[in-house]
Amino acid sequence: MSPHVMMIITKPCYVDKLTNLQNVLIVCVEDGDDAVSLVNGCVSFTELTQADETELPKPEISPDDTVAIPYSSGTTGLPKGVMIRHKGLVTSIAQKVDGENPNLNLTGDDVILCFLPMFHTYALNSLILPAIRAGAAVLIVPRFELNLVMELIQRFKVTVVPVAPPVVLAFVKSPETERYDLSSVRIMISAAVTLRKELEDAVRLKFPNAILGQAYGMTESRMVAQSLSFARNPFRTKSGRVGLSSEMLK
Repeated sequence: MSPHVMMIITKPCYVDKLTNLQNVLIVCVEDGDDAVSLVNGCVSFTELTQADETELPKPEISPDDTVAIPYSSGTTGLPKGVMIRHKGLVTSIAQKVDGENPNLNLTGDDVILCFLPMFHTYALNSLILPAIRAGAAVLIVPRFELNLVMELIQRFKVTVVPVAPPVVLAFVKSPETERYDLSSVRIMISAAVTLRKELEDAVRLKFPNAILGQAYGMTESRMVAQSLSFARNPFRTKSGRVGLSSEMLK
């Protein structure tokens, strides 16, 4: 666990794994009918939301303060926590969704499906925060289950689906895709590892109205390049290519 952690926000089913921690506040987010057991030393997230925030002291925040510690995927070693500053994170989000022709054209009408792990920079920096900035809705799913994901796409008219290549392969191989209406999806972003051109071409047949492209990034630098086919004024890109670097990137 990272040093100096003062609070952990989790679900009730994981509380037992945290009981040995000292001087750490555990906040539980209720999941449906789950009840938070205060016997385990938890504080209900619902209880926190009912507090009067005006009574709390306003902290002093510098642009150079650490705002998040996402964990690397451990491609060349053990996963490592990377300290991200306020200034760097805000700039990274602006590079994606701000300006006259943003690289990632999210709008307030979009519904974005998230089954990616939120401790990873892909979900945090390239999905959740840009969606909040654009005013889009985020539909959170605890884990990837193919039929459930397709059902949610159909029911909630999901428009943006961020994926990794194993998910693309699951869509391509499944005959179940014919049972669901996936026509609402307009953007499918693939990242984390390289998506082969053959898979990219094959999944296009499953999502006839979607723009499909790839993105590249690192935990330390966030997403630094993505297909320009996602831009408000898109450029044509070739299958299997990641595109150009983000605007204003040095």
